[in-house]
Amino acid sequence: MQEQPQPILRERNQLTRQIHRHEVLWQITIPIVIGAIIMLTLMVLAVVAPPGTASQLADISVIHLIVPALIFGVISLLMLVGSIYLTIRMILQLPFVFYRIQSFFWLANERIGDFTDRLVAPILRINSSAAAARAFRRSVFGRTRSR
Repeated sequence: MQEQPQPILRERNQLTRQIHRHEVLWQITIPIVIGAIIMLTLMVLAVVAPPGTASQLADISVIHLIVPALIFGVISLLMLVGSIYLTIRMILQLPFVFYRIQSFFWLANERIGDFTDRLVAPILRINSSAAAARAFRRSVFGRTRSR
């Protein structure tokens, strides 16, 4: 009977995760909150301000100018929401994929290092034996003339 494969453990680097959260707070969340507060403040001031002396035709013209921009704005907003959703999905998957790739290269580095060590071992043995023979000859016969 075959054994079921073990599920892949998805580990995250805690240090980079903490740094990422800090950067998200200060580079994304805080500026968006400040911008939203400013926009809400301007909207409240526009509503509370006393009505001007603009004519009814001017108001209709402004509405006709705003509607096309509103339509394009809604389309842009939907595209932005879609790209945010896809980016979140990608961000959730990429750390695990890159961790597996990094683990593969660590393993490859270890195996290649072992292979190269085994490859040069005979040459090192020969050179070590030759050096030991020269040292033995020097100790028995004294110092030989230099080449």
